[in-house]
Amino acid sequence: MRVNILLFAMLLFICSCGGNSNGGHNHTDETAHTEHNHEAHEHADHEGHNHEAEEHDHEGHNHAEGEEHDHDHEGHDHEAEGHDHSHDEGIHFSAAQASELDFAVSPVKRQPFTQVVKTGGVIEAAQGDEATIVATASGMVSFGNLRVSEGVAVKDGTPLLTIVSSDFNTDNYLEQYRDAKAALNKAQADLERAKELKADKIVSDKEFAAVELAYKQAELRFKTLAKNYTDEGKQVVSPLNGYVKSVLVKEGDYVTAGMPVAVVSQNRRLVLRADIPQKDYAVLRNVSSAKFVTPYDNHVYDIKEMGGRVLSVGKSAESNFFIPAKFEFDNRGNIVPGSYVEVYVSGEPIGDQIAVPLTALVEEQGVYSVYVQTGTDTYQKRFVHTGVSDGENIQIIEGVNENDRVVSKGAAYVKLAAMANVVPSAHNHSH
Repeated sequence: MRVNILLFAMLLFICSCGGNSNGGHNHTDETAHTEHNHEAHEHADHEGHNHEAEEHDHEGHNHAEGEEHDHDHEGHDHEAEGHDHSHDEGIHFSAAQASELDFAVSPVKRQPFTQVVKTGGVIEAAQGDEATIVATASGMVSFGNLRVSEGVAVKDGTPLLTIVSSDFNTDNYLEQYRDAKAALNKAQADLERAKELKADKIVSDKEFAAVELAYKQAELRFKTLAKNYTDEGKQVVSPLNGYVKSVLVKEGDYVTAGMPVAVVSQNRRLVLRADIPQKDYAVLRNVSSAKFVTPYDNHVYDIKEMGGRVLSVGKSAESNFFIPAKFEFDNRGNIVPGSYVEVYVSGEPIGDQIAVPLTALVEEQGVYSVYVQTGTDTYQKRFVHTGVSDGENIQIIEGVNENDRVVSKGAAYVKLAAMANVVPSAHNHSH
């Protein structure tokens, strides 16, 4: 029994060892196979992943490069397109905008032009158009209730001041007036008596003539002293219609007979005196007219349009190295004598020239340009080479052609519009 049990146990042991050996081998092979397949899978996945990544990166790189290239191409096209747009359409400034502003466009034309000398000058009163008033007696100046000052309008006979000398021992006007009046009364009485005696042939013709002469002398003296007489003293009056140009005395000043006290001007006829440099003397040989610009209104006045004429041209230089030229004209504006003005003296004609108004010029750091209308709402900037100016227009040597339409008024508005229409450069675009 014990032997049978031992044999059965050994048989179970042998069977058990054989099964484990086969199973372990298979498991190991399976495990190895599984691990090998897993490693191969991981390797394949890794290689595939890297390959795909490389392809993805490559495609991404190509895509980025393509986009950048396309973007650069688009930017380049955009810049070129913007450049063409500016060239074709120019500066945009609508007619609606222009209608609301002080704006004008004028055609360029050829017009007669002359040599012009730009210089300085002064406005003077014409000969006989103003009067210097002098004291008609000696004494103290008193304005009293008279309000006399420069610029006040006066008429012929308007009192300006009174000369008072009642407190003076000599040159006492009131005393002289009383003496002249008494002398006149006596001479008149002598004349009346002489007439009666002459009728009776008691007085000879010679004696009567002497009495009559004494009367006339007394009368003349009295009338002189009585002219503009007042109880306060001798009045000084204006001899013409005009305005007080200057008052040469003040309250309380002592004056003697014949001393200037005021200047009255009619301001009707004036003289422009232009001081021309010696280097421009050749122009003076054929001076035809002149224009001038006043500093207080910047208006251009033309001598010809004001009934003016060339009055005289100097033949020698004065101490200031200038040669004077004078023009007389009517004062048809509010021109003030004594004003210093900018003068454009016209000399030799130089024929028809292309010219534009001075208001059309735009100056930028010494370079001049104008705006030419190229369409209803578009303008183009043109640089110009300028010549001489006559105060209103300026000669254009190069830059515009005849019949071009330039902005003659309001060029600054087009300049502002040009600044607003600037397109940013594509090279400044941030990627």
